[in-house]
Amino acid sequence: MASIEFVSGIVGASVGLEGWLEVISHNLSNLQTPGFKRHVLSFENEEYQTSETERGFSIRPQKLTLDLSQGPIKATGNPLDLAISGDGFFVVQTPMGERFTRKGDFSFDRNGFLVTKEGFQVLGEGGPIEIGRGREIVINESGQVIVDGELIDTLRIVTFSKEAQLIPEGNGLIRVEKGELVASENFSVKQGFLEDSNVSPIEEMVRLINAVRLFEAYQKALQTSFEDLSRKLIQEVIRV
Repeated sequence: MASIEFVSGIVGASVGLEGWLEVISHNLSNLQTPGFKRHVLSFENEEYQTSETERGFSIRPQKLTLDLSQGPIKATGNPLDLAISGDGFFVVQTPMGERFTRKGDFSFDRNGFLVTKEGFQVLGEGGPIEIGRGREIVINESGQVIVDGELIDTLRIVTFSKEAQLIPEGNGLIRVEKGELVASENFSVKQGFLEDSNVSPIEEMVRLINAVRLFEAYQKALQTSFEDLSRKLIQEVIRV
């Protein structure tokens, strides 16, 4: 006989699976987004007592993390397209403060500053990087920005301490909480290249299929449990 606790556990698991489906869908929708890092939703199990002899488990989402593994790097030929091979993130200035990204499809604004597609300034060691109207722009593997033979600045490439929490904010931007910024050392900047998303479409489709099957199984179990409880309530009413 299904218990209220069992039904509650099934409902909680279904809600968790719905969140997993949303994360998988988000990953698949960003297959073509440069520098996108796959979102990973982790779960936790909670055991509860359903009766003197039976126990149950509930599953609920715990936290959203990022898979920081390297995505494929592909040539574009655009001198303002930049990819990071190795560890690290570009630093950009937004109205909300500094944010971090691997999405290196940059351009320059009307004032000659290096910016993201959203218009946020890319930061170097000396602040916003002013390229001006230079004809020859070279950005070497160390991140040095050289315009018409003159060293202008060096890109800030940073990583984070282990306790840092990376929170995606959309448009390839990441906010960092509870951690310290660390200057990256194990990287090289690739000019004229972009890093692709690290999402594997095949692996995400497998996860999607598994999640849908689990969701359907939970729905069936929930329906059976409600029918079981309904019969029990009817029997008790008849006895009364």
